[in-house]
Amino acid sequence: MDERTTSTFLAVVWAVALMWYAGAFDGAANEKVNVYYANCKDTATDASPCKSGWEAGAKLSYMVNTGQQLVVRMQDDGTYLDRLQKCAVFDKKNWDCTLENGSLSPTATFAMRDAKLDISNSWPSRVRTVAYWRWALLKYVKIDTL
Repeated sequence: MDERTTSTFLAVVWAVALMWYAGAFDGAANEKVNVYYANCKDTATDASPCKSGWEAGAKLSYMVNTGQQLVVRMQDDGTYLDRLQKCAVFDKKNWDCTLENGSLSPTATFAMRDAKLDISNSWPSRVRTVAYWRWALLKYVKIDTL
């Protein structure tokens, strides 16, 4: 490879690296945040405390696009669940959205803060979001306390 070809090649690599960095910086690409759920083993539907312990629930992914102010909720296997509405996306770990007439009823507000999700509505008190390590203990080690 001669000097001119090498210079051109390095310039192209540098330009691609800058474009990738700029795209990642302004959120043009989809970024994924995983959220892990724990379910109470009780079958009661009231708001009483969970007495029989917890088990690993779903692992859901939230695909976040800051450039389009878009958040899509998906199952772990990539199956589409919902597109959240009225989103204000700051970055993949900080955003607010609502979900109307989706799998949660009637309307849910989703608030992600520092990658911790809070869902407010008539969300069952027997379902919680947990850190990955807690979810892994519930799923693989079968420790049932939170």
